Amino acid sequence: MKRKAEQGSMETQGEVLEQDFEAQLKSFFVHDDIKPVPKGVRGADLIQSVRTPMAAECGVLLWEAKNTKTFSNAWIPKLKDDMIEIRASLAILVSVVLPDGINRFGQVDGIWISDPLSAIPLAAVLREQLIAISRERIASRGKNEKMEALYRYLAGVEFKQKIEGIVEAFTSMQDQLNKERRTMERHWKQREKEIE
Repeated sequence: MKRKAEQGSMETQGEVLEQDFEAQLKSFFVHDDIKPVPKGVRGADLIQSVRTPMAAECGVLLWEAKNTKTFSNAWIPKLKDDMIEIRASLAILVSVVLPDGINRFGQVDGIWISDPLSAIPLAAVLREQLIAISRERIASRGKNEKMEALYRYLAGVEFKQKIEGIVEAFTSMQDQLNKERRTMERHWKQREKEIE
């Protein structure tokens, strides 16, 4: 009974893990907006809005922290539902006890599962992935309009005139080079005759 009283409730232990993890995320990812889900509200524990240093939104990481003695597979569908409700890009379950087959971290049914020590490095990798995807999305924005503008330029009169000018200059230079070559060859043959 003394050990149980000192240990505290499982909910209290879970809250301590959650608060500690929130502090770690905030210290490592200063540009991100990291908010706890209020108590009594259905959902995961933390919502991390991933942002670039220029404050551009790149996606949302949803975190659930568990400090229990056994792993429950029922957590995964619940976290998937929370992920859909919040419209998160990725969901990560941080648990002291991991399911069979996962040593430090891994993926089960589209949900990342990690031990507390591997959670921050995993967060860094997932953040970089979200930022890269966002960068690609921004780069491809307006792609059709750019292709249309390029096609109009290539099919237009201006491009045709520039290419014709380049071809004419090249042809002219080639003709001059050929004339000079014939002239030099004529001079060489004449000197060769004189030498003979």
